[in-house]
Order: sequence, then structure tokens, then C-alpha cells
Amino acid sequence: MCVNTAKSQTVDSNKFAFSLGGEYGAVTSFERASHNTALGFTGQIQYGAANGIAITLTAGFYALQSKTVTSYYIPYIVTPTFNNTIQTQTANFDIFPVTLGFKGFILKHFYIAGDAGIALNKANDSGSDTGSDKFILSPGLGYATKVWEMGIRYQMFLGESGIIYDNQSVGGHSQSYNYGILGLHFSFNPAALLTAANRPN
Repeated sequence: MCVNTAKSQTVDSNKFAFSLGGEYGAVTSFERASHNTALGFTGQIQYGAANGIAITLTAGFYALQSKTVTSYYIPYIVTPTFNNTIQTQTANFDIFPVTLGFKGFILKHFYIAGDAGIALNKANDSGSDTGSDKFILSPGLGYATKVWEMGIRYQMFLGESGIIYDNQSVGGHSQSYNYGILGLHFSFNPAALLTAANRPN
């Protein structure tokens, strides 16, 4: 990885920084059958390991928004027909991730990032805790100053099946499957924001 150390001044070496952020993304793969979008909030501790390179520890909360799923019901005692449908409201799905990662500033404010960690999946409402954690891999890129940051990343959740209803997984799938969230991220550094606000003009 090539880091432009002459211009990478966004990260202060040997110093910690804390930021709070929000996330909005689209759910992909199998989980999209029962959830379309995800909303999230995260907190991140960043340590400047070198000029232009930071180590990050991130924890947060994501809520996968429920949707109405239409299923076709075919009676077995009469001639099969697709005129009969059943509509079911899926449960809200919560994710609690913790990841360790890095940021490498290839220009003064532009960076590439990578994270890995674990996440506890939990279904609300009629769902139940799956009891199955997932492994997270998350590449991303973004733009950051000392005060605020915005970026895009794809979070891959790898592991066993998702929401379970009455001991049966959604859609009748009992095998393992993976899914992802393609999302936008925005965060700010509270301490840096206060310093900038109190700086004399």
C-alpha cells in the first residue's frame, strides 16, 4: 500500500481520536429477501500508528428494517393455483458489530480502509436471537478531515443462517448463508469540532 506521507496530515502520529457516526445502506444477498435497508450508529477509536496510517476500533448498532413479504399458497386438496397469497411482516433485525481495522491515507484527505471483526445478530418482534455470531470483513474508502469524515464501504457478514422463526429459518433455509450491507458512512470528532468552533477568527 502506497501512503503519501508528505501530504497525509489528517492522522496525528501516536495520538488517539474518537468519533461518532451514522450509517445508511442497502442489504444484499439472502437477507434482502426479508430486509431492504439498514440504519446504523457507530463509535470509533482511532490511533495514529504512523504519518498517514491509523489503527481503528469500531463498535456500533445496525437495524435492518422490516418489510412485507408476499408468499404464494398452493392448496393440496384442489387444483394448484397461484391466486392465493399470504403476506407476512418480517421482524426487525439488529446487528451489534465490533471490528478492528486500519485507514491508509493515499492523499491528504482520501483514504482506503479495511476492517474485520464479529457481530451478534438478533431479531426483534416475532423473531428470536439466532445464537449465531457472524464474522465481518469490510473494505471501504472515504474522505476525512480532523473534524468530519464520509465514506462508502461494503460489509460482508459471513456465517450461519439469519433470523429464525419457531425454530425454522426465514424462507425455509436451514443451511448457512452470507449477506452484506453496501452503505454510506458519516461521522464527526466531537473534540475536534469543539476546538474548531472555539478557535478565534
